[in-house]
Amino acid sequence: MSVLMRTILVALASALVSVQAYCQTEVYPSRGVRMLVPYSAGSGVDLLARSFAHGMEGKLKNPVVVENREGATGLIGTQAAARSPADGYTLLANANPPFMVAPLSLQPPPYDVLKAFAPVARIGSVPLVMIIAADSPVKGFAQLRDYAKAHPDKATYSSTGNGSPGQLFMETVKATTGLQLREVPYKSSTQALTDLIGGQVLTSIVSLPAADQLIQNGRLRVLAVGSRERLARFPDAPTLSEVLGSPLEASVWYGFLVPAGVAPEKIALLHSAVATVFDTEEARKSMQTLGIIPDLQSPTQFAASLRQDAEAARRMLSLVEQSKTTP
Repeated sequence: MSVLMRTILVALASALVSVQAYCQTEVYPSRGVRMLVPYSAGSGVDLLARSFAHGMEGKLKNPVVVENREGATGLIGTQAAARSPADGYTLLANANPPFMVAPLSLQPPPYDVLKAFAPVARIGSVPLVMIIAADSPVKGFAQLRDYAKAHPDKATYSSTGNGSPGQLFMETVKATTGLQLREVPYKSSTQALTDLIGGQVLTSIVSLPAADQLIQNGRLRVLAVGSRERLARFPDAPTLSEVLGSPLEASVWYGFLVPAGVAPEKIALLHSAVATVFDTEEARKSMQTLGIIPDLQSPTQFAASLRQDAEAARRMLSLVEQSKTTP
């Protein structure tokens, strides 16, 4: 081997060792983190994401930039996150049921949630409530069922479309109890609530924050709550589990995930950053404003919850399909 060739090989080997040493000593994160939100600016997921993004910057010592990719019930932004490099620089903020249900509603599903993502932290959940106009003669769930049978032309419920939490949980209630209600889909929750108050539709299942002001103003009444236990604010309203005689938690959770394959130590650091913000008074006030019941889950706990959510999503979609074929 010539002296020149030996010199070149030694130089290449030295360069390779230097690169390996740099990669091993590189501190994560060394640049900004992108937080993808698959819904529009001003939505509940967006507001929560922004309140956490700002606080996480101190722990990560780098910017956390929120990017909205709305459309197709969260599918567009969520799929963009799934396709991102598994390097820890893309964080997805999302909400369920849409997170689980949206891909399953397509055939074939564009991605498998459990395989495409690794959980970082679940922040908490917002309970749903079954509501009715305050001046309706229906005072409870038992009366709702009797009224629907006696007035089939008025036996309707509003939703914000296929795969929305209100539709999925109402179809579950219908299938379990035999309640006969016809779905009336709306493009906006505001119009759906307006028509509910006006008597154009009989009932609906919505998130508590969406209807809270109208409930406080005496325009709407709560028939049942989707939380695990009765809410102190509505002591006379049973849980949906009580109504159905079987466990059903009707709520929307909020959480953070990363593309599958991100190194565990990076996930641990991201969780630590989320947990640091979670314990601040600012985050608590933000969650209270959004109606979120705080409940921080670790990556391991969140992973177990996701597996349960996947099964629940399949069951709900099956019930929706059955309702379409039931006369």
